Amino acid sequence: MRKPILTLLPMALFLFTIVSCETGKKTESSKIVLTTENNVYEGDLYQLYLEDKILFTKAQLDITSDFLETEPNNEKLLAELETLKSDLNALKKNIEIQNQQDALIGKLPRVPRVPPVPPQPCLAGACIPTAVSFITISNDIQRIVVKITDLETKEIIASASISKPSPLPQYENLVTATAIDLKEFTGAVIIDIQRTNTDNETISYSLNGNIY
Repeated sequence: MRKPILTLLPMALFLFTIVSCETGKKTESSKIVLTTENNVYEGDLYQLYLEDKILFTKAQLDITSDFLETEPNNEKLLAELETLKSDLNALKKNIEIQNQQDALIGKLPRVPRVPPVPPQPCLAGACIPTAVSFITISNDIQRIVVKITDLETKEIIASASISKPSPLPQYENLVTATAIDLKEFTGAVIIDIQRTNTDNETISYSLNGNIY
């Protein structure tokens, strides 16, 4: 039975809207221009976290070793020492993997992981310019959730996520970018990140930062 034209018209408009929206998103992504001030690469944040954890674990190892000098047969301390050694090896392996991925990214424009001296706006953690408007991830990451919280008030300043990576062709499909709005905030923050790689391994981590 032939359907009336008026019945088919809303369906046609609906389909046109979907196609138009998807085309608009692709066009917008293709126009993204990354600079050394407007995007933070999540791999750099993860590297900062790993470096901090390595320093902390090494310090714990030294403390435990000092205690064992006076209590060499303390089974609890011996077990703790082995756990710390295992943790340190795992952290070193993860940072090696991250270094390999960073080498693929190469000189992709992004906020420097370690700010130049001068001006060095913060001495530790992640230094993020308030002009940042994108978070970028590499091709080994398939999902990510980022939350930035004011260290003092515990108020959530910004959040962003990627669940379906769409690599940017203008950057050789090396990264996917998602928008983030820092709302001109400045000050100390906590950055919480959950990342899932292409092997479906999920890691959650936090690090301190400063938005300037």
